[in-house]
Amino acid sequence: MDLSVKNESFVTENITFTVAYSQTVIIPKPPMQRKPTTNQKIYRLVSEFEEKVEGHFFHTFDDHQLLDIISFYEKEKLIHKAIEAVDLALSQYKYRVDFYLLKVRLLLKDNEYIEAYATIQKAESFSPFEFDVLLMKAKTLNVLGHLTEALDVLDLLQSSHPARSNHADICLAQAMIYENMKDYDSMFDGLKDALLASPLRRDLLEKMWMAVEFSKRYEDSVKFHLSLIDSEPYNAYAWYNLGHAYSCVNEYEKAIEALEYSFLIVPDFQMGYRDCAELCMLTCNFTKAREVFEEELHRFGPDSDLLCDLGACYLELKQTQKAFHRLAKSHTLNPYNDEATYLLAVCHARKKQWKEAVELLHEAIKIEDRREEYYAQLAAAYHQLREMTKADFYYRKATETGPEQLNLWIEHAQFLFEEREYEEALRVLEEAEYHTVGIELNYCKGACLLQMGQEQEGLNIIESSLNESPEQISILDSFAPHIKDSPMVISMMEYFLLGQ
Repeated sequence: MDLSVKNESFVTENITFTVAYSQTVIIPKPPMQRKPTTNQKIYRLVSEFEEKVEGHFFHTFDDHQLLDIISFYEKEKLIHKAIEAVDLALSQYKYRVDFYLLKVRLLLKDNEYIEAYATIQKAESFSPFEFDVLLMKAKTLNVLGHLTEALDVLDLLQSSHPARSNHADICLAQAMIYENMKDYDSMFDGLKDALLASPLRRDLLEKMWMAVEFSKRYEDSVKFHLSLIDSEPYNAYAWYNLGHAYSCVNEYEKAIEALEYSFLIVPDFQMGYRDCAELCMLTCNFTKAREVFEEELHRFGPDSDLLCDLGACYLELKQTQKAFHRLAKSHTLNPYNDEATYLLAVCHARKKQWKEAVELLHEAIKIEDRREEYYAQLAAAYHQLREMTKADFYYRKATETGPEQLNLWIEHAQFLFEEREYEEALRVLEEAEYHTVGIELNYCKGACLLQMGQEQEGLNIIESSLNESPEQISILDSFAPHIKDSPMVISMMEYFLLGQ
C-alpha cells in the first residue's frame, strides 16, 4: 500500500488550503489585518444606532459618536433621522446645551418652527445668558414672524456680549430680520457693519449681494466693495460682488475684470467663471466668453448647461463645427435640455441639413413649448423645404408665443411677401401694430402697398417713415431690396439721408 503523501493546493474565499490525501490536514492562510477606514467606522456606528432604535442593540454611545451619527444623517439630508439621533443624545446628556442648539438648527431646517422655539426655551432655562442660545432664540423668533421681539433679543445680546468677535453674527441675524421686514436699506447697512468686522466671511458676502439686489443700492455696493478690497485685495467673493454691482450700473468692462479676478484668486470658484462668461456673451465679447467657458470646462469637467453655453458661443463666432461637437455632447448628457436641442438644430440649419433641423426643433418644442424662437426657426426650416403651409403655421405660432417681438412679425410678413402674398403680408403687419411697436413695420407696409399697385399710399408711408426715422429704412435691404431701387424712393432717401 502506497503511504506517500500527495499534496494539492487550492484557493477558496481568499484563503489557501493544503490538503494531504493521506491525512486530513487543513492549514488556513491567516487573513491580512486591516484598520477600518473612517467611512467603515461611521457606517458601523449608524448601523448600531439603527439597531438601537429598533430595540435590538443596547449599547450607549459617547458624545463624539453621537455627533458623528448626527452629522452623517444631516449630510445625507435625512433630517428626521438626525433629529432622532439628537433626541438620543439628549436622553443621555440632559444638560448639554450644544445638543439642544443642534436640535433647534435641525428643526428650523425641517420647518418645525414651533418645536424649535420650545427646544430653545429649554436650552435657555439651562443657560439663559449664553451667546449662542440667545442668537438662536432671535433666529427662531424671526422665522416665527415675531420680528420686533427678535430684534429686542439681539439688542440685549449686543449689550451683554460687546466683544468684536460676536459682532458679525449679530449683524447677520439682524439683516435676516430686516429682510423679513422688507427694510432692505437697514439690511444693507447692517451687513456693511458685519463685513467691516469679518470681511472674509462668505456667508456675509453672499447675503450682502441679496441686500444689494433688494435695495438697488448698486453704486453704494461698488464703493463699499472697493473699500473692502482695499483692505483685503485677495477677497474673491468681494470681487465677485463688485463685478455684479458694476454690471448693474452698466460698467461692463469693469464688471468682467472684477469677475475675472474672483476666479483668478480662487481657481475653483465656479460661479465666477460662469457669470464672467455670461456677461461676456451679453456684451458680445464672444472671444473672451469662449476662453472663460473653455477654462471652466477644463477645470470642472463637462455638464450639459456649460457645454450648451459654450456651443452658443461658438455659434456666435461662426465656428459651426466646434459648436456642433459641444452641443451634441450637451444633448447626450441631458436629452431634455431644450436649449441645447434647439442650438443643435441651428447647426444643422447652417449646414442646410433642413430635415435634421426640423426633427430636432420638434424635439425642443416638445420639451419647452413657450419659446417663440423655436417656432420661428422651425418655420424657416419648413420654408427651405418648400412646405409652405407648415412654414406659415409655425410663423403664426411664433408671433402668438412672443407677440411683443417685432422681428417675428417682420419674418412672417417677409415670408408671405416672398411668396407674393402681399395682402396677407400687409394684414400680418397691421396685426403686429396691436402687439408691438417699430417704424420698421411702416417701411414694410409701404413695400407691400407698392407691390399691390397702391403706389401713392405706399410712397406716402415710406416718406412719412423717412421723416420720422430715416436710418430704419435699412429693413428693406432684407424685406424688399428692389423697393430701394425705385426712382421715387431713391429721391426721398437722398432728401432725408443726405439733406439734398
